[in-house]
Amino acid sequence: MKYISVPTNQEAMARLDLDQCIMGDLIEFTLNKVDYAALWSTGVIDEINEKLNVSIDDYEDERITGIEKLTEAKRIVESKKALNKSNDIIIDNLLLQINSAIENNTGVFFFF
Repeated sequence: MKYISVPTNQEAMARLDLDQCIMGDLIEFTLNKVDYAALWSTGVIDEINEKLNVSIDDYEDERITGIEKLTEAKRIVESKKALNKSNDIIIDNLLLQINSAIENNTGVFFFF
């Protein structure tokens, strides 16, 4: 399984860095193999990697933090959403995670 996690606050984000999360610390979206393949097929991850200079990939843990990068990630996902109607649920869930990170002033953590 692959996870896209968003800490609910700054303290939760600190605990995540130490692998000491407690119940309620994370908003998680779990991807099975089919969901993961669907997400990759949208091209959104490649574009996020390129534009934000991150490395979201198999067997990598990566994060997007900071309002500037989160806002840019949101813009990228929204633009891909318009082009990928067949994967709406996957794109919508990624967008929800990014919006949660913006609202909580935390980040989006990819455990792939």
